[in-house]
Amino acid sequence: MAGKSLMRAAALSVLLGLSLGGCAVDGLNTDPEVRGLSGSVSEQRLTEPRGGEEIVLSAGNTLRIELSANATTGYQWRLLPGMNDRILELMSQDYQSDLHPLGMTGVGGTAILVFRGVEEGETLIRLGYARPGAPPDVEREIAVSVIPR
Repeated sequence: MAGKSLMRAAALSVLLGLSLGGCAVDGLNTDPEVRGLSGSVSEQRLTEPRGGEEIVLSAGNTLRIELSANATTGYQWRLLPGMNDRILELMSQDYQSDLHPLGMTGVGGTAILVFRGVEEGETLIRLGYARPGAPPDVEREIAVSVIPR
């Protein structure tokens, strides 16, 4: 009888330990600070920013921003004035169409903007989604702090 109680107590201890283990804090802080932010140390990737994100980037490293777009409508994402290019520079801007059957038109895709941290400081990336020559219908603002390597 005493053996059965000891087994029951041991099993209960194991279950309690496992259930409390699931409540542990992420001591290594491996979760991204911003929704959609991922990537290696040298490149950070931000997908579908809603605006208001705050990114910390080491000088020399890159930030890749990916936004849904549809170039067939005439709309495109563009960099709006206000970014300090001594702190952060736009390295490239590209558009990749989504996979689609041959001959299909009107297919959306992804706008990709790549920035590089130049020197220590803080600046804003202001992006607008608009047709050429028109004011933006949608705007996104992302705060970037560039820190020394």
